Amino acid sequence: QFRYESQLQMVQVTGSSDNEYFYVDFREYEYDLKWEFPRENLEFGKNGMCFGKVMNATAYGISKTGVSIQVAVKMLK
Repeated sequence: QFRYESQLQMVQVTGSSDNEYFYVDFREYEYDLKWEFPRENLEFGKNGMCFGKVMNATAYGISKTGVSIQVAVKMLK
């Protein structure tokens, strides 16, 4: 059984000024299995497509069976 721990905060600008923003702390929300995607359905890009811990990948069946789409995958420690 995997242990999930949210470590992400999202910042969104709300006004015309760069000083108008708010944070969303995802720890305030319950875990939902529907957001999980099987690793075996991912085909990772070449090493040249890495940006730190985010990789380019092709996801098979993420929206419809038999359909692939380009995605970014955040790699966790």
